[in-house]
Amino acid sequence: MWESRYRSIYGCFRDEVKDSFSKYLDCGVLAHGCARLNCINCNHSELLAFSCKRRGVCPSCTAKRGVLFAESLESDVLLGVPNRHVVFTVPKRIRAYFKYDRNLNQVLFSAAWESIKELYGEVVPDATPAAVMSVETAGEMLNFHPHLHSIVADGVVTSEGEFIELSLSADKLNKLFAHKVLSKLKARGLITDTVIAQMGSWQASGFSVWIGDVIEPQDSAARLFISQYLTKCPVRLKDTKIIKTASGDKVRYGKDNNFRDYAPLDFLAAISAQIPNRWEQTIRYFGAYSARTRGKRRKQARENEVIPTEHEIDRRAVSKSWAKLIKKVYEVNPLLCPKCGGEMRIKAFITDTMEVARIIKHLNIPPYRAPPKINLSNQLEIAA
Repeated sequence: MWESRYRSIYGCFRDEVKDSFSKYLDCGVLAHGCARLNCINCNHSELLAFSCKRRGVCPSCTAKRGVLFAESLESDVLLGVPNRHVVFTVPKRIRAYFKYDRNLNQVLFSAAWESIKELYGEVVPDATPAAVMSVETAGEMLNFHPHLHSIVADGVVTSEGEFIELSLSADKLNKLFAHKVLSKLKARGLITDTVIAQMGSWQASGFSVWIGDVIEPQDSAARLFISQYLTKCPVRLKDTKIIKTASGDKVRYGKDNNFRDYAPLDFLAAISAQIPNRWEQTIRYFGAYSARTRGKRRKQARENEVIPTEHEIDRRAVSKSWAKLIKKVYEVNPLLCPKCGGEMRIKAFITDTMEVARIIKHLNIPPYRAPPKINLSNQLEIAA
């Protein structure tokens, strides 16, 4: 039904959407592969299904990815300086351009970064700001709402490596960001001077920049929280409910009095708009937080034979193991034996469906029904 019902709203049907939904149906299903765990004490055996690792659709896998990303950002990227959480949003008038062409996210990234550089450069011309930015596309009701969540250093780094603490003006940053976004869209032939003049005459332009409180370098919990927020899943399971109505089943998304009812297919279509393309970069690093600058700092440290402090050694030793990620997300240790409480170890990875079925029968695990594979060609034949 995509061509007749959703193409005019969301654009062409992307292969990444079909692949993400298909992988999501496989997530946590033993038939599609699993790991076999054995307890080193009592030899108890367990099967643990593979996860899909898809972006934009699976809350479970996104949460695990978020924990991994936050630990990496805290230990390897963020400097020991004050940072702020900064959010850039654009008006409804121009959001549709980003829905149909995801490459336009580059406009948001470049406009935000250039605005930060320009404002800091007015105070300290030869210094470098630092920022990590993530593009999000989902609004509160799962509507398409492109915006940037950023961690921005509250100051600049000089060429000598000295940090100078400065503060950004939200009002100035908003005006500069709006000007750069509109100029870049005009350069691409998407809007005209007339449109820019009309938007400029509005009492509220729709552009917005929100700057949070200072996050001190020693506040590791806050730094981890904001870092994880940059990779949050568009779909919140706790806000999703299936309700019965006279006209049929509906998906209610939201909470309390702030919700929206979707027809099931409409809900899936709304999710599809939040799924990034396969090689799409949704997170970017700028200035002193860029990969090139971090590489230079590491090289210089090696040349100077800088010995890391005890605190730095502890930060580098942050574990990124799969089991610890699961424990952080779900507060459950997947490698804890349910019988004796001993440690379980991965004995093998099993991908053959016949072998999985044989082991399930041997271990007396309740039967399951794997979701059928999506066959797009059959659906097109039926539609025709």
